[in-house]
Amino acid sequence: MSESRVRHRWHAILLATVWLMVGCGSSTPTTPAPPPPPPGTTDPQPLGVKHPGDAAMGQDADVFFVEDGESTTLTALFGRWNGNSTANSVALDPGTSPPGSPGHQSIRLFTTAGPLGPGTVRSAGLYRTFPNGLGDTVYVRWYVKYNTIGSFHHSGPRLGGNNPLNASNPLPSAGLKPTGSDFFYEAVELSGAKTGASTRSTVDFYNYWMHQRGTSFFPGVYYGNSFVNDAAVAIDLASWNCLEMMYIANNPVSGFGGEIGLWVNGVKVAHVKQGTLGTWDEDNFHPSASGAAFEGFQWRATAALRANYLELLHFVDNDPDGLVNSVNYDHVVVARRYVGPLM
Repeated sequence: MSESRVRHRWHAILLATVWLMVGCGSSTPTTPAPPPPPPGTTDPQPLGVKHPGDAAMGQDADVFFVEDGESTTLTALFGRWNGNSTANSVALDPGTSPPGSPGHQSIRLFTTAGPLGPGTVRSAGLYRTFPNGLGDTVYVRWYVKYNTIGSFHHSGPRLGGNNPLNASNPLPSAGLKPTGSDFFYEAVELSGAKTGASTRSTVDFYNYWMHQRGTSFFPGVYYGNSFVNDAAVAIDLASWNCLEMMYIANNPVSGFGGEIGLWVNGVKVAHVKQGTLGTWDEDNFHPSASGAAFEGFQWRATAALRANYLELLHFVDNDPDGLVNSVNYDHVVVARRYVGPLM
């Protein structure tokens, strides 16, 4: 295993303590025609068709939560979330919003590298709970803009389940394999640009669940598994991009019927479920036409464990001293149906 990957693995375990430390309290990408109906829905149209510019999106019966980034103060923003990394790392960014947005600002999560430079962990985030759970089919759509000056270890949303639900921050999980009754999460983040600045990066999952794979280098220690591993699934870091992930729970809880999906700027780029062909390389699944069938996701072994939180995360550990590194989020929607890009 390369030195950079070793560094990546060991810094990841520090993420378990970051939330406790911080407290709770452009160019335009080409958007293709609306995608075909995704798995798990019978409606041929994305939710965005019903809500141009996301107008009244939060009033839709199929929508659980909307964050449009238009709060007038940080106090108002934090009031919509259950945990945050404080004004030291969260800001409202006037004048920065995705093309086609009717709004005028976005949310900026930012970190400032410490005096030790690379190896110094910095994190920023927002955390929202759903005590009644989100159901067995959940879509999370968000717009995101990175930068071309810093590195990105873990910067993306995480849809997860904690049992019991933690009121102020996600259950620390780095390096631990879920039991099927305690936690899981599905994350989508940059899989490149982890050790230095870049203008473009691949995008992938970073998933924890009860049958995830480990590595021979760290026996008995587990980190998020990837499921795309495709150089063509990449985004420009100086542009706004629309990403959306799908989560389908396993029912019955003893089965492996869980699924994941990913769309980039309205184009479906991944759908992994029971029977998807591919090969494993340590903890990385590579879909292919000639591989072995994936067993499917058993996210949980008890109905008490369910999707019940969303986290927007920005986690950095490889920036030079003093570098301010930020990621902007906007138009975040959590729904039971595919949302699609802004219409």
